[in-house]
Amino acid sequence: MYKSILLALENNERDLPIIAHVKELACFLKAKVFLLHVMSGFAFPFPGYESWTVVSNETVENSMAKEMAINKEKLLAVARLFQEKGIDTEIIIQYGDAASHIAEVSIEKKVDLIVMGSHCHGLVGSIFWGSTAIPVRKKAKAPILLIRSTSEES
Repeated sequence: MYKSILLALENNERDLPIIAHVKELACFLKAKVFLLHVMSGFAFPFPGYESWTVVSNETVENSMAKEMAINKEKLLAVARLFQEKGIDTEIIIQYGDAASHIAEVSIEKKVDLIVMGSHCHGLVGSIFWGSTAIPVRKKAKAPILLIRSTSEES
């Protein structure tokens, strides 16, 4: 039934329970896994300010390149965990709005299942931090599996 799975990752410790679930599921189903991380868009540069300094003596372009390299290494490490189990894996990194890219990649890659973490913010947390799951649910065509990615205290 599920031959391809899109796993949206934040590239932090909250991903660990989600990775564990998907690794077992993909192994059981013999499904290909697409590992997706969407980097937040930078507020700068504005047109004409392409070299605006984010960190001392570092341009936006250099900062984004460093962040891309760090995120690629993290995804490659996760991909190796899947590949050790014989799971076909592809990594994808994009910039911008996470919900839009998750939905777009799921359609482009024709995935059968989208797996995401859920922080379970509640109403107040969702107001302040927003929700990625709700807009993905509205835009995506594939079923979505939400896995709690934080402890009860969060």
